[in-house]
Amino acid sequence: MPPAGAGQRISEVCLVYELASRGDLIHCMRESGEELSCQRRVRVMHGIARGLNYLHCSDRDQPAFHRDIKGGNVVLTADYTPKIIDCGLSKYVPERLSDGAVSVFSTVGAKLGTPAYMCGQYMKAANMPFDAKCDIYGFGIVLCELLTGQGQGVVNEDGDLRFDFDTVDDLIPDERAGIW
Repeated sequence: MPPAGAGQRISEVCLVYELASRGDLIHCMRESGEELSCQRRVRVMHGIARGLNYLHCSDRDQPAFHRDIKGGNVVLTADYTPKIIDCGLSKYVPERLSDGAVSVFSTVGAKLGTPAYMCGQYMKAANMPFDAKCDIYGFGIVLCELLTGQGQGVVNEDGDLRFDFDTVDDLIPDERAGIW
């Protein structure tokens, strides 16, 4: 199949697998955080941002949304190149068909993803559509994870999350990464 040019739509989607020998980002920070220098962490941040940009912008008419950006869904190759994984295909299926009927694969009303990484506004609003900003919110949590070396999680009996709007100004960089 020739490459798609300007104005042409890609008609086939395929999955490509690659070995990510360092495992997921959270595991890598927990097990070998000292190997993730601040320079490597910034490169990882940049790589994730490029991957999300590709998903969101490669097809302006039908952008793709990951819906579950989190440290556990980013894996690192041997040279610390980040790869976004667990990309479900439901985002490619239109929620409403051209005749207005709801697809059997529809995600209308469903809040897909890991709640601790989801935008609070999106979680609370019944009719808010998922968009790029929702993925970017999860990316912000991943940035906090990379900065601190800790995964998002519940930190007390009240169910408070480690990273939220009230705590982001108090983040302490991971000393194992060196001087930022």
